[in-house]
Amino acid sequence: MAEQEGKTIHSVAKAIRLLDLLTAAGQPASLTELYQKTGWHLGLGLLAQEIRWMKDNEPELFQKTAMFLSVPSYISYRMTGVAACDLSDAGIDQLADIRRGAYDEALLAYAGISAEQLPKLVRSGDRIGQLTPQAAQALGLTTDCVLVAGAHDQYAVALGAGAVRRYPDRLRHLLGHHGHRRCT
Repeated sequence: MAEQEGKTIHSVAKAIRLLDLLTAAGQPASLTELYQKTGWHLGLGLLAQEIRWMKDNEPELFQKTAMFLSVPSYISYRMTGVAACDLSDAGIDQLADIRRGAYDEALLAYAGISAEQLPKLVRSGDRIGQLTPQAAQALGLTTDCVLVAGAHDQYAVALGAGAVRRYPDRLRHLLGHHGHRRCT
């Protein structure tokens, strides 16, 4: 979470009791509809739930927060001065309808925020911007370097492995922070 100047004011990494939270707040959508919009099942530690938790449990901090950023959008902001998030990562935040490529009003209302408090949505491969002088110096690069939106690691690996509809018989196995198996 960041103040107007982009200074980090809080990092939420708490185990949230989602059933209690959803019951108290009113479920933003059916779980099926949530998955269809975001491409992700409801889970612990995702941005929408963290924001709602903060609103309900730390209202002073919530009011002080100008931007709600995930790690990729925070890095984008620090590197270029532009808070941006590609749609594959925006789905994980559970605030965007990835089918429409836009933030979802019902999910924003659930979290208690507006789209203006979130990063700009971009597509993988879009140009975000050039490095700021501070970022260029810290990285040993020039301000001519451009940051381009990436993709969530699971989606990028699936594409790279050819596990797409064109090849329905392929199975990929990726182990990282979480272990996943996907058949397409």
